Amino acid sequence: MDEWPGGNNLASSPAIWEQMFSEIPSAFFGLNYDPSHLYLQQMDYIRPLYTFRDKIFHVHFKDIKIFRKSGINMEFLHHRFPIFLKNSRAG
Repeated sequence: MDEWPGGNNLASSPAIWEQMFSEIPSAFFGLNYDPSHLYLQQMDYIRPLYTFRDKIFHVHFKDIKIFRKSGINMEFLHHRFPIFLKNSRAG
């Protein structure tokens, strides 16, 4: 299960990842990396790609959209609450 940082995910930041990998030094223990989770917390989502490159086993981008001109933007509520966003844009 992939939980976002506000859910049941204990591995929600690079500082915690460092501690996890220190406590569990296994080549079979790694990350399911979703940069939107760091973006949501206003953290650097690029640096961990380099710092934890040997521990990233899977990458996905399910909570963000990538736009050519403006880069990565998060539309966190869009796919979870489309009616809310539709109504908030109507004004």
